[in-house]
Amino acid sequence: DVTFMDQQVAMLDISLPMCSLMSIAVLGIGNVGVGLAHTRTVFFLKRLRATPVKKMHYIMANFMVQLLVLILTIAILCVIAVTKFGVDLTTHHMVKFIGVLVLSFLMCYFIGMFIGSVCEDPKTSQSVSMFVYFVCIFLGGFTFPIEFMPSGLQKVAYMIPTTHAVKMVQRVWNGLSIYDVHHTYV
Repeated sequence: DVTFMDQQVAMLDISLPMCSLMSIAVLGIGNVGVGLAHTRTVFFLKRLRATPVKKMHYIMANFMVQLLVLILTIAILCVIAVTKFGVDLTTHHMVKFIGVLVLSFLMCYFIGMFIGSVCEDPKTSQSVSMFVYFVCIFLGGFTFPIEFMPSGLQKVAYMIPTTHAVKMVQRVWNGLSIYDVHHTYV
């Protein structure tokens, strides 16, 4: 057991939210930008004009595929937590947990869309996406608690949006309120 916000919790109660968000970051930041840049370089959206399918349909289909992969990933993580580690999901606020994960997914998805929109080709988009992803991973609290970082890095970490997502998901998973802290507002 470890201490989290003045309560004793299992290490899994800290790491499961972080693993969930790591998969969200891979899908949103890592996948979306590269896919969008590739789509643009092969002129797929221009070729789409020759069909009755609209650009918005393609974008929504891409979003839904990413969302379905996210749901599958989170479901697998929860099944493993229940079957291998004996986690009782009824003791957690699953609706709030899923809600915060969806908000985090939207944040990462739009970061990926932004990267894919500003980068000219898939290689550049992949490089920028991976840079942003690794900054989020190492400074955003996914792999290492921010509280153990030097104060200068902590200030940088709190400028990264995924830092606040990690804190919110950990709080929701462990039954704490997300409305009394600044992470929700950020």
